[in-house]
Amino acid sequence: MKKNIAALAIITALFATTAQAADGTINFTGNITDDTCDVSAASSAQNVNLGTIGSDSFAAGAGTTSAATGFSVVLSSCPASHTNVAVKFDGLPDGGNPAVLALTNTGTNAQGVGIQLRDNDGTPLSLFADSKPVAINAGNATLNFSAAYVATAATVSAGDANSTANFTVVYN
Repeated sequence: MKKNIAALAIITALFATTAQAADGTINFTGNITDDTCDVSAASSAQNVNLGTIGSDSFAAGAGTTSAATGFSVVLSSCPASHTNVAVKFDGLPDGGNPAVLALTNTGTNAQGVGIQLRDNDGTPLSLFADSKPVAINAGNATLNFSAAYVATAATVSAGDANSTANFTVVYN
């Protein structure tokens, strides 16, 4: 009898399925285009010098920023099929503020600070989000941005303050 019950339990376990509730549906949509703008050579690999800033400049705590430094992404030969263009920046987000870039770990890097990217009007950009669209005129577009150090903690300690962002051109 015990053998029959054990065998029945094993067979039942083999054919049992777990019930899972369906909580929603996500549909992914998009478009792949072969008509793209050319990114200028000067825009595709830039070095933006944010300068040397004293750690005491961030004495007011998290959210305090340094002066911003401007940079641009210049596009040309844009097809007529696109009227607007934006840029999406990505990189390693800071642990204290995931909207800003974390500093590259050099072993001697500054602490409590990240790099904030901003739109042409100074509005902070979140990583992985599209910038404001810019009109393409006569096949060309220039997207202006700036970057600044931003305190992500109550105190900032001195050290290397470098980071890297990649960008993707987004067509509207």
